[in-house]
Amino acid sequence: MSTVQRSVVVIVKPKTKDHFPPDEIISLKFASVDLDSNETEKEFIKCEAEIQQRESGMDYKYKNKINVPEDFGEIGAVIVELQEDVNERFIDSIFIEKQTPHKLVMFSCKSWVQPRGVIGHRRIFFSTKVGLVSWYIN
Repeated sequence: MSTVQRSVVVIVKPKTKDHFPPDEIISLKFASVDLDSNETEKEFIKCEAEIQQRESGMDYKYKNKINVPEDFGEIGAVIVELQEDVNERFIDSIFIEKQTPHKLVMFSCKSWVQPRGVIGHRRIFFSTKVGLVSWYIN
């Protein structure tokens, strides 16, 4: 089955004097808005976004790539999980970029996420828009 590679970017806003380990990751699981041919949920697309250098003074970016099967459908939700040994993180937004045509899927999270083991449920966010990159830049 053919896949399309997409870039994933997670924007995190740190607390004052917060420490970010250089090997920190954020685990993501993306869900389709479509069901498979058996009318059941499609399997998640999993991704471990890796911390990058701090940009623009305040925000941290975590990045990676995912391979989306062509029959996956539109990505409509993401489950966000942190490692057990990190502090809570304020997840500002998550973007999935498709190079051709140049489109974005945006998740406007604006929420604190706790590390695994602190609370008994997962954080799920739903996409806010699918559009051309120029819509988000202007």
